[in-house]
Amino acid sequence: MHELSLAEAIVEQVVDLSKKENFNHVLRIKIELGAWSGVDRESLEFCLTEMCDNTLLKDVVIEFFDVRLTVFCHFCQKERELADPILSCPVCHLATPEVVKGKDLKIIDLEVDSAPDQTEAHHV
Repeated sequence: MHELSLAEAIVEQVVDLSKKENFNHVLRIKIELGAWSGVDRESLEFCLTEMCDNTLLKDVVIEFFDVRLTVFCHFCQKERELADPILSCPVCHLATPEVVKGKDLKIIDLEVDSAPDQTEAHHV
């Protein structure tokens, strides 16, 4: 299950950032999850919840934002979202092997406590 190593990497990245940016607790983490990332959302959420338990991410709210597979059609000269994983333009139906969105997993935002009485959004 590679979701465990991904969860570990996410926690490490946030802990490293907390040292640089001087915050002591993460309230909310927002994560983009691409349709072709190869990551199982439920497994990642479970692993993150378990890994966060004894860290500055304890009781963090995890929000996932799905990113649909998007390709660039060289014939139409436009980006197109695909409903299914067939790499062809949904308008002109030509093969479109250039995937521009939907393969990534990334942290897009953190809501953190900097001090006991302050809460701030921290954009990553």
